[in-house]
Amino acid sequence: MKLGKPRADAVVLLPEKVIIIEVASRNEFWKIEQLKEYGRLFRMTDEFKEHWKKPIELQLIVPVYNKYLHERCIKEGIEMVVFTETFWEIYAHTLRGRDKEGRFKGTIEIPPP
Repeated sequence: MKLGKPRADAVVLLPEKVIIIEVASRNEFWKIEQLKEYGRLFRMTDEFKEHWKKPIELQLIVPVYNKYLHERCIKEGIEMVVFTETFWEIYAHTLRGRDKEGRFKGTIEIPPP
């Protein structure tokens, strides 16, 4: 761990691209900005210098689909991936309703492609 330095949840170094992953356990839309910053800083981090020329894909992993969050990700060029495990259901039961459902959930309708 490098205290005081930004840390993404995962950085996947593939031969053809780099995937930077952040996980949002709730509707934490500020994670989008955090993920964008990780993408920007990747090309300034010397330990990744040999990978700087590869395209970067940003992924936000969420346990529950949220239209608002999805719309924000689309606007920022971030892929939103829904991945749910049993532990989410256990954790979700400890949250208040609006935290479980996600803030702004009912405010956006994504236009058809």
